Amino acid sequence: MRCGDCGSKNIKRQNVQGRSFRWKDFSAATVIKPLELNVCQECNNIITKAGESKLVDEAIEASISEQVRIAIAKIKDTQRCEQKDIASRLGVSPEHLSEIKSGRSMPSFQLFNFLKTLAFDEKAFQVSSPEFKPDYKVAMAAFTTVK
Repeated sequence: MRCGDCGSKNIKRQNVQGRSFRWKDFSAATVIKPLELNVCQECNNIITKAGESKLVDEAIEASISEQVRIAIAKIKDTQRCEQKDIASRLGVSPEHLSEIKSGRSMPSFQLFNFLKTLAFDEKAFQVSSPEFKPDYKVAMAAFTTVK
């Protein structure tokens, strides 16, 4: 077996847990569970054999689902809210969010990142409320340059 990038034959099977992959519309999806794949020892390229792409897909889907569950639990805990409140802020139905949380459906890259933002930025959670009414005079003043 040779590396398709550098041509090296120095390929070893190793755990790629913690590595990020370009996957579907995700620019980077991190595998958070152990996953053994062939890795070029020269250029660090991952080389998948026939049939392994399904394993990679399953590992990434499981990782995304786990991160979604963690983010939702964190939001519920820190914001003292219900899942329907999170769904409202994300612009999805509570049923769709439930499907994503259970792993039966995968979120888009944008929805996944917005969920992580809501989980780790309290101001984002407040501002994303459908009831949020910004003070437009203050907002506009921040964009106006005084000479």
